[in-house]
Amino acid sequence: MFGDRENSLMSTATADRLNQISEELKSILETRLQELAGAMRGTEQATRQIVATEMEIARYTQITADSRVELAALKKDADEVRARAEEAGSHRNEIIAERDAARDGLARAEREARDAGTQVSDLRARLRGLELEGESLRREAEEISARVKSAEENVARLRKLREELMQQMSALSISSVKE
Repeated sequence: MFGDRENSLMSTATADRLNQISEELKSILETRLQELAGAMRGTEQATRQIVATEMEIARYTQITADSRVELAALKKDADEVRARAEEAGSHRNEIIAERDAARDGLARAEREARDAGTQVSDLRARLRGLELEGESLRREAEEISARVKSAEENVARLRKLREELMQQMSALSISSVKE
C-alpha cells in the first residue's frame, strides 16, 4: 500500500508536474503564438507597405516617364519659342534700324529746312537791303538827273548868253571900227 500510495503520490506529482509543464508549454506556446501573430501582423504591415511602396514606385516611374515625354515636348516648344523670339528680335532690330534711318533722314531734312529757312531769311534781308539801296540810288539818280538837267539848262543859257555877248562884242567892235 505504501508503494501504491507512493506510486499514486508520484503519479500525482508527475501528473502535477506534467500539468505544470503542460501549462508552461501552453503559456510558452500562447506567448509564441502571440509573438508569431504579432510578427505576422508586422510582416503583413511590412508587406502592405512594400506593396504600397512598389505601387508608389510604379506610379512615380509612370509619372517620370510621362514627365520625360512632357519635358521633351516642352523642350521642343521652348526651342520653337526661342527660334520665334530670335526671329522677332531680328525683325525688331530691322525695325529699329529702319526707325533710326528715318530719324536720321528726318533730322537731315529738318537741318536742311532750317538751313534753307536761314538762307531764305538772309536772302530776304539782302533783297530788302538791295531794294533800299536801289530806291536810294534811284532817288539819287533822279536828283543827279535833275541837277544835270539844271546844269544843262544853265550851260545852255550861258552859251546863249555868251553868244549874245559875242554878238554884242562883235557888233560893238564893228561899230567901233566904222567910227
